[in-house]
Amino acid sequence: MEIIGQERAKEILSFSMTRDRLAHAYLFHGQPGLGKDAMAISMAAWMNCENKSQWGCGNCVPCKQLARLEYPGFHLVLPSPGKPRAMKEDQYRSIIREKSLQWMENPFYPVSFSPEISTLPVIGIDQIRDLKKEVALKMATGRFRIICISQADKMTPSAANSLLKLLEEPPAGTVLFLTTNHPNRMLATILSRCHVLRFDPIAENEIENYLLGQEGVTAENAALYAKIAGGSLGRAMSLLSGDYEEMVQTASEYLTGCMENSSIKRIEASETLMQGREKTDVLDLLRVLQLILRDCLVAQTGFWNKIIHSGLKEKIEKILIQRPLFDVERALRHVEQSVDFIEKNVYLLLIIHELTDNLYRCEKEKK
Repeated sequence: MEIIGQERAKEILSFSMTRDRLAHAYLFHGQPGLGKDAMAISMAAWMNCENKSQWGCGNCVPCKQLARLEYPGFHLVLPSPGKPRAMKEDQYRSIIREKSLQWMENPFYPVSFSPEISTLPVIGIDQIRDLKKEVALKMATGRFRIICISQADKMTPSAANSLLKLLEEPPAGTVLFLTTNHPNRMLATILSRCHVLRFDPIAENEIENYLLGQEGVTAENAALYAKIAGGSLGRAMSLLSGDYEEMVQTASEYLTGCMENSSIKRIEASETLMQGREKTDVLDLLRVLQLILRDCLVAQTGFWNKIIHSGLKEKIEKILIQRPLFDVERALRHVEQSVDFIEKNVYLLLIIHELTDNLYRCEKEKK
């Protein structure tokens, strides 16, 4: 699996691998879309590759088995929703496996279980108990057992405490890779038992070059998406899969709707933003909104040539003329806080309505 950037992480892991100095547990952390999960998969492949190929050859039996989640020494734990009462166990397990295979194919994309299952995905105590039972089984001599726990911050307290016991006394030949976007949400006792490795934002030119290699991507879009990705390859790839221009239009209309003096129009703006969208889609729109506000901030200083969305120049100019007291920095903080709340699974409708009111007051409170 190709990993863009992260030369520092690659160097550290390669040094440990080639000198047989691997830690028993690693925690990869950093913003979404940097390749943390892809690195965990690649390390699992390399450690069991018959050809001893760095990051795995992808062609030998263990590498192919691992990609299909059939390798007996690879254990994947993903946040999963609970089984609905009306759903049969076989159907539930089939959905979980299908989503897990999708994740293995492209771990840069978040797993969505809807519309089949709509409950909140977490890593529960039963998942960790099942993992510990599997780990108790003996492995073939000379093989590594790899445990990959993605979004480890989504473990329930009981699951985290159960994992702690495994971290304290891992079986021989077992290496755990935990990944998270939010290490501050994890138990300090878990962090202390892992080799913590930060993943850095990816250079803009590296993201641009990668996007240029994707089918149907123009040089103009590759440069734009690399610029607005904020160092996240995952975010850049998500822009490829969606209609970015439509997202910009939706986010900019929401912003202007938030500034309406009519409360009914502001409510309509909130409803239009959500409009049956999943949390991940709303998050993407709010991140686009952050970029639009960033353009407003740049325009306020007079550097119109540095705005990202040149097509919004007239709209931004109109906002700044009609709302000269609009506090853009304050608005950015509100959007950032809303993104954080959504990632913490606070009730989405409440977050968006509160954000709408806060953005309106950013202009009103300064009069």
